[in-house]
Amino acid sequence: MVDVANADAIAVLTRAPSAGGKSRLFAALGRPPDPGLLAALLLDTIDGVRLPGVRVMVAVTPAEARQEIERLLRDARGTFRLPAFARRATARSRPGRSAPADRPASTGLSGRAATRPGGGGKTDGTSIEVIAQPAGDLGERMRGTMAQLFDAGARAVAVIGSDLPSIRTAPLRAAFDRLACERDALVLGPATDGGYYLIAATRVPPVFDGIAWGSGQVLEQTRAAAARARMRVHLVDTMADVDTVDDLRRVESSTRTAEWARRRLYNL
Repeated sequence: MVDVANADAIAVLTRAPSAGGKSRLFAALGRPPDPGLLAALLLDTIDGVRLPGVRVMVAVTPAEARQEIERLLRDARGTFRLPAFARRATARSRPGRSAPADRPASTGLSGRAATRPGGGGKTDGTSIEVIAQPAGDLGERMRGTMAQLFDAGARAVAVIGSDLPSIRTAPLRAAFDRLACERDALVLGPATDGGYYLIAATRVPPVFDGIAWGSGQVLEQTRAAAARARMRVHLVDTMADVDTVDDLRRVESSTRTAEWARRRLYNL
């Protein structure tokens, strides 16, 4: 059982890098699928969303790939940048010296193992737990992941994708702040392609059926479903996920994703 009782939780939905993904992006790049890019996207996303007191989960499909993600997180120790709140604390504790925002933290996830074998163990907002996504289409997997965390006692849950290498904590903080004062609201983070990269609520929202997943109508169809359920929708910052070559070009230079591009795509 994940430890999210009375806490806000972030679930990063991901496909295991070995299972493929981003087929259209790799086709546009003229390259075979590369698990290295998929791993970089996931790690950069995790790096950007850690908030003090908020539990972070990686929800993976297929379910049998949990150990693959756990190994990836363990191997990444020492390459995670400290989250902003930890960088500020480090700077305050060392008079006359500041912690560079883009320098990898030598202690990894606050010096702790990213996961314990099997994905269990207590988290504190800087360590990560790995859980399995339920079966089904994207809507069923998001609904099932949220239900799993609410059944474990989570106060509010935000589900995000794993291809957001430039994400920072601001939209997540805004979502949780909104839900703390408006418990029946639905928070969405619009994506530039007409979908959404973030959905957050204090209960499983009835907005996952009848959605044309993968189309440019996802956001509007979801807002319409929320309206039918009499849920007020609040939007946080719009963001681009990485689906195209142009998206890849715009990724911040300090990320693992950009480093992958520099090493493998000289003419990008």
